[in-house]
Amino acid sequence: MAGVSTGGAKAGRRTVDQEVNMVPFIDLLMVTISFLLVTAVWTSMARVPTTPRAPNERGKEIMKEEPTALRVRVDADKNVALQWQKGQKVEDVATVPLEGLEAAVHKAWASGRVQDGAVPATAILQVAPKLRLYEITRAMDGIRAPKRKDGQSAFDVTFSTS
Repeated sequence: MAGVSTGGAKAGRRTVDQEVNMVPFIDLLMVTISFLLVTAVWTSMARVPTTPRAPNERGKEIMKEEPTALRVRVDADKNVALQWQKGQKVEDVATVPLEGLEAAVHKAWASGRVQDGAVPATAILQVAPKLRLYEITRAMDGIRAPKRKDGQSAFDVTFSTS
């Protein structure tokens, strides 16, 4: 057991020694560590890998059409690379300066690679680490500029870290 001593008895005073029971504290720490370890394992097990393949009535796999996404990469020199991505297939569309992004996205939208459906197309934005906030905002505004028939933005913007 652990104890706390406040010094010896001087001038007729009693010693003030207290015993502190450390077992409950150690138990609390062990339960906390166990909880964190189990939670870490559960979060990695909670992800289920899926594929866009589904069996039809005869048991053969059929491929559902993979969604098309527009990848927008802005580098540190404020040059923008626009790429269409469908599954693993990537096609270059254009490389433009940041000021010309809105016109390039309009042109990419008008190319007809994405149908004007109920759900907006996905635009994945990847920016250089040292890009300023107003430049990132300008890129997002340029991506969201094209409008669908219902007046909504043609693209939903998603950020990528890789």
